[in-house]
This record gives sequence, structure tokens and C-alpha cells, in this order.
Amino acid sequence: SGSGTSGVGSSATRASVAGVSDQSSEAIPGAATVICEHRRPMLLLAVKNRQSKNGRDTHFGCGVGMTAPTLSAMRGASFKDKLAVLEATTPDGSIPNEPGALKPRYDDLKKSLCVDALVAGCPDAFVDFYYLCTSGDGVGDDNLTADEMERALINPDDYEEFEEVPMDKMPFVKDALVAAESALRGDALGGPNDDPAVAVQDAYGALAEYFLGTDDRAKAAYFYDKCIAAAVAARRPELEMAACARVGKTHEAAGNLETAVASFERQLRLADHLSAAAPMDAALKNALGDARGNCVRTYFAIAERLAETDDKERSVAYLTSCLRVCVEAAEDAADTSHDAEGGGLDDLEKGTEGKANHRLGLAQLAAGRAEDAARYQTRYLELSERDGDDVGVGCALRGLGEAHLARGAVDEAAAALERFAAMESTGTAARARAHCSLGRISLKRRDYARSVGHFERFHELARGLGDARLLDMARVNLGVARGVASEGGFIAKVAAAGPGSEAATANAESLVTWKDSRTPIEGVHS
Repeated sequence: SGSGTSGVGSSATRASVAGVSDQSSEAIPGAATVICEHRRPMLLLAVKNRQSKNGRDTHFGCGVGMTAPTLSAMRGASFKDKLAVLEATTPDGSIPNEPGALKPRYDDLKKSLCVDALVAGCPDAFVDFYYLCTSGDGVGDDNLTADEMERALINPDDYEEFEEVPMDKMPFVKDALVAAESALRGDALGGPNDDPAVAVQDAYGALAEYFLGTDDRAKAAYFYDKCIAAAVAARRPELEMAACARVGKTHEAAGNLETAVASFERQLRLADHLSAAAPMDAALKNALGDARGNCVRTYFAIAERLAETDDKERSVAYLTSCLRVCVEAAEDAADTSHDAEGGGLDDLEKGTEGKANHRLGLAQLAAGRAEDAARYQTRYLELSERDGDDVGVGCALRGLGEAHLARGAVDEAAAALERFAAMESTGTAARARAHCSLGRISLKRRDYARSVGHFERFHELARGLGDARLLDMARVNLGVARGVASEGGFIAKVAAAGPGSEAATANAESLVTWKDSRTPIEGVHS
């Protein structure tokens, strides 16, 4: 066969398979070992999350082959349609009273379906089906959940370890695996898809969706990876692109963001290539927009996670990639001369390019590159002003002020922060921090009166926020500013009196009294 195992469909092999069907169910594990001792599939690494342990005991009381009428009635339908019908159907029956009462019936059905896969000449389908439907087989997906472990420890005699695929879904799983392997080797198709490559995607995709429904993302990703491999083998980049999107979203939902973004980047490369080859194809334009959106969303999420771990350089790298994708999308949106009729380009959300500039500017500032930070914040300000985004303008001004401060450009920093503090849309907390920064700038300029004014405003705003730490900061800064403002007047009086004079001594005693009781110094404090 085209799967790499020769002679599976031969008469001799079929005779040997017929002999297996007369043996006990213990013969099946042996058959699995003989057929693929040397090539256990990647599925062995999947993490178990069995449907029966999620409160969905749909397999209790199901008889052998109970779904056959449903599936045969849907002959010719796609596997995704069959899955939808199965998910909507609740089998009849009651839960067996005795532990282990279901096991013989389950083993008989599994044995029968395993033999069906072998007789169909599909050894890979047999291997996958056996491991998918067998718990306690030593594979990584045997790991118990916390709830299972608790029940097994409390009542070990009454605990029954349920199989990983319920009985009413087993024929569907086997049929999908067999159909996919048959299509891969080019067998005649009896379903709605005359295209073997599309038939493979339908079968493996339906299996992935089934396991997603059981919250088993590892198995779902396994079958989506099979979709990618099949599309590559068939040289069908449009199918590969769609499969990359699905496997990326599966990893994203599982929190594997860097694995997810690798799939999305592959999706984007394929979409870009296909769209360039057919610029008038609206569907491909939309696919390109979808790929860009997937990349940008994941880049932002990864950068946020890296910022929490203080990994500044990698955060900058991902945000740089994010901005590149946003700029490409903006350039395509601006160049409408080659767009498909009706505007098929699925643009990124408005303001995404500006947001990327802002986030990259903050990351560059955290990494110690203030010049780059100011450049990105300036671009964010330009985009926000162009779009009439007041919130964006405020964020850009604040970020720009901090960047200018870090690079020592005090005048530019003060101009940006004063404009930010004067905006009506600026929130109270943000306005308070802006006045704090302006107060510090005024101190550096030795403009003590203006510094006191900004810190007083900072203190006034902080009192209404209920933030004890911010209020303490406001008190300290205001005290420092008032002290520095008073220091100059006191030193001037002492210097004017001359060293050793009675006036100088009196002024020194006045300072000590003021530090002790805050008594105003004559001629210094009003």
C-alpha cells in the first residue's frame, strides 16, 4: 500500500487477519506490536483528557455497532457532518451497576473495528485507532486526572478506568482513520469529496474537532499536524495554509504561544505567496488578512508574557515582527489598485499599527534604547492624530515624554507631558503621574516655584485615588520641592549677613527651630 506497509491488502494477509478475528481480544495488542513495533506514532505523546471523565458518560449502555444505522444513513456525507450528528445524538441505555460490566462489550467492539481497519488495508489507521481506544496501554495519554486519581484512591474496588473513546464514537473514529489513509494512497472514494487531498483534510480535520470537543488539545493538534503533512505531500498550499491556521489556534488555546506563532507565520508565508500569484482573488485576500491577524494577536500575547519575566530583548524581537506585519497590512490597504473587486483585503483592526509602535517603544525604553523608544512613540502620535484617536494621542504623549526624559531631552519631555496633562481625556491617575514627572523636570531646571506647583497638583490628585503608595510618593516629592525652594532663600540670607555675624547665627538658629516645629523663617517663608 501507499502507506509504506506492503502486502496488507493481499489475500495472504487478509487470511491471517481473518484468523485474528477468531481469537480473543488479547490478540489485538499483539497484532499492534507485530505491525508497527518500530514506528509508534506521535500520538503516543498526547496527554489524556478523556471524555468520560468530563461528566459526558455518553458511552454507557451502548451496544456493539449501535451507531451503524446512523452512519450508514449518512453514507456520502462528510465526516464533519457525521460528527455533528453524533454529537447531537444521545444514546439510550443506563449505567451498568457492576464495575467492569461494560468492558467485555467495549473490547468486542474495539476488536471488531481494529480488524475492519486491517482488512481495509490500513495499518496506520489500525495503529492509531488501537492507541486512541485503549487505556492502560503504557502510552503517555494514560495519565490520570486529579479527579480520577482521587476516586481510584478512595474506592479502588469500585473504580473502573473507562476507555478513551466512548463506544458510540468508536465507529466514527475508525471510519475517519481508514478514509484518510485510503485517500492518502489514492484509493477510489465513496464520499462527497472526489479530490483525495480534500478527503484527507475532511477526515483528519473531523477527528481533530472531535478531540477538541473533549478538551484534548494534544490529540487535536496531532491530527491537524497530519492535515499539514498530507497537504504538503499533495502539493496543495491552500490546504496547508488552512491546516496551519487550525493547528496554530489549537496551540494558542493550550497556551503554547511560541509554537502557535510558528504555525501562524507559516500560514502567513503561504497566504502571501498565494495572494501575490492571484491578486484578484478575494478569498485569498481575506485569507491573508486572517493570517496577519493571527500573527499580530499572538505576537502581542508573547511580548506581554515575556515582559512579565523581564525578558526584554526577546520582547523587542517579537514586537518588531509584529510591527513589520502591521506595516505590510497598512501598505496593502493603501494600495487599492490591485485589490479584488469588492475590497477583499481583510484589514487588521483600526489602530493596530499604532498600538504596535507604542508597545515596541515601551519595550525599547525598558531595554535601555531611549532614542528608538522616542522614534516609535513619535510614530504612534502621528498615527493617532491622523485617526482622531484621543486616547492614543494621550498614550503617545506620555510615552514620548518618558522616552525624552530617558535620553536627556528635558525640553521635549516637558512639552509632551504638559500637553498630555492638559488633555480632557486624560484619566486622573495618568494626569497625576504626568504632574509628578513635570515636577521633577522643573527641579532639574531649578524652576522651584513651578516644581512646587506641579507636585502640589500631584498631591491633590493622588489624595482622591485611594492609592497609599502613590500618595506617599506625592508627599515626599512635595516636601523635597518645598525644601529646595526654601533652601535658596535661607542660604542667601546667611551669605548676606557674612560669616560669624550675629545675623548669620540668628538665621542658623531659625533654621533649627523650623526643622523642629515647622515655624516659618522670617523673610524666607511667607
